[in-house]
Amino acid sequence: MDEEQVEFRAGRDAHGLARWVPGLVQEREQREDELWLKVLPAYSSSDEDALWVRQGDIRGTAGPA
Repeated sequence: MDEEQVEFRAGRDAHGLARWVPGLVQEREQREDELWLKVLPAYSSSDEDALWVRQGDIRGTAGPA
């Protein structure tokens, strides 16, 4: 699968606004509640930094595979 570029919500900034971080989708997994995506932040090249993020905290074109 080609990696897909998205942005994921990574907390809030000092003004209370959502902080969005660019990343690459590596995997998708359907769980009971919703779709989760394993995203590698753009600032990292190490798979150890990849995070599982629920689809509701992703913006971009991350839809079903």
